Parts: sequence; C-alpha cells; structure tokens
Amino acid sequence: MLVLVFRSSGALAGAYGFSEAGAMLVDTLLASYVARHVWRWRPALAALIFAPFVLFDLVFFTTAGAKIPEGGWLPLGVAVTILTIFVTWRQGRAIVNELSQRRHETLEAFIAAIKPQWPRRAPGTSVYLAASVGVVPLALTSSLHRYQTLRENVVILQIAKEDAPHIAEPHRVTIHSLGKGFWQMVLHYGFTDRLDVAVAFRQHMKRFPEVDLDRLTFFVGRSIFVEGPHLFRPRWRKRLFLWLANSVEEEFDYSRMPSEQLVQIGSQVEV
Repeated sequence: MLVLVFRSSGALAGAYGFSEAGAMLVDTLLASYVARHVWRWRPALAALIFAPFVLFDLVFFTTAGAKIPEGGWLPLGVAVTILTIFVTWRQGRAIVNELSQRRHETLEAFIAAIKPQWPRRAPGTSVYLAASVGVVPLALTSSLHRYQTLRENVVILQIAKEDAPHIAEPHRVTIHSLGKGFWQMVLHYGFTDRLDVAVAFRQHMKRFPEVDLDRLTFFVGRSIFVEGPHLFRPRWRKRLFLWLANSVEEEFDYSRMPSEQLVQIGSQVEV
C-alpha cells in the first residue's frame, strides 16, 4: 500500500529518512533523561556527554524536515495521531480518577454505618474486587442500595500487580479482619505469575472457619463511560476517550473463575 501511495522510491526514502532522524533525536533525549533521573548522573556530566549527540541529531532532524512534503508527512502524521491518543487517554483517566475519588466512600466510614438493625445479613460470603485499599467498591454500594442486604461475611479483595516477575507464596497474601463481618484481603502477584483468583481465595481464606466458602459469590464492578457535562475539549477528544475506555479489555482474566459464582455489576460514569 505504501508503494501505491508514494509511487516512487524517492518518496519512500524521504519518509524513512525523516522517521529515522526523529527516532535518533528521541532516543538521545530519552537516554539523557535516564542518565540524569535514573542513574543519577550530575547535570554537568550528563550535559557534557549528551549535548554533542543532541546537537548532531537536531541538525540531522532539521535537515530531514525538508523531506516532509516528499513523504515525511506519513511518519509525522502517525506520530501526531499516536500522541493525540496518548494525551487524550491520560487526560481522560485523570478526570475519571478525580470523579472516582469523589464517588468512593472510605471503607472505615462505610463499616461504621453498618448497624445490627440495618442492613439485613444473609448467610454466605460475598467477595468484592476493589481497585485500591481503604475504599468501598462501587459494586458493593450499588448492590447494597438496590437490595438492602449484605452477606454475613464481606471480603474486599484487591489484586496487586507487583514490579517483580514472581511473588513467593509466603508474601502473596495479606488478610485483615475489619469487624462486623468485613475482611480486607490483598493478593500480590508478579507479571509472570498466572493468578487464579477463586483458587487463591479459597486456599488462603480456609484458615478462617467463620468465613463460609460453600456459599461464595464474587462481585466485579464494570464502569460504562458515557458523555457528560465535564470539560473535555474539543468534543471529538471526549468521544475518542469514551471509545477507548469502553473498548479496553479487563485487566484480569475472569474466565477461570466459576461462572455460577461470578456477578458483574455495571455503573455509568459521566465524563
């Protein structure tokens, strides 16, 4: 297709030359950033080593800019498109995180509001997956407001992905009793570990006989993003973020969990 678009090897060479010059400049800037902020080089040393490379790459990139009309417009257009998607996603996630902080109730305040008279407690155990520790999952608040009942045991489960290839079994789980039948559980796993949530949960919670594992239900929250009144200009960028957010795959694979014990609760988020 590129051959049909450019129609000549010279145009293809222009596109390649411009992209190569841009890649060299970006690589040099990234290497200088890593040397300064990761390797903790002194500013004078980093400037002494990388300044000649940056100067050379800038001259090469400026010269290659003359090839934009001949074919350099293609890598430039691809770069602008990708940058627009990244910036839109980052801005949209910042808005969503701000909205989530407003909507989420602290777990401590939620448990304090639980009284013996309300809500009614049903036999069994409910497990609500949470994105962070200390906050009430939206699936829990939604189900409570709708059904006005809770299970005798409620476990707030967070799945924490660590920056390590493997987490040893003794360090894989932390469990705390919060009182009134509430539990806080965190499962830690590395990026090469294959986590089976249901098996891991049963394996570690069987130490607590008061938790009913025979009547067990997992609740997973799912956010559905819709257009709202929040400032996100221009409008096409808001629609782009909504499409990206609603198309993203789940971070965890729930297919290995028993389907008869899995309930997904959706909630709309206006952006």
